[in-house]
Amino acid sequence: MCNNVDVISFAEQHDATKTASRLQNSIGQVSIIDVASIAKVNVNF
Repeated sequence: MCNNVDVISFAEQHDATKTASRLQNSIGQVSIIDVASIAKVNVNF
C-alpha cells in the first residue's frame, strides 16, 4: 500500500504506466494481508 492505495493503482495515478503494467503482470492476482491488524493468527511450527 502506498498512501492507502494499492501499488498498481498508485503507479497508474502517477503516470508510471510501464511500471503499473509490469506489476499487473507479475503481482496482479496477489494480495497482502496485514496479520498484525487481524484479531487472531494461528501459527504452527
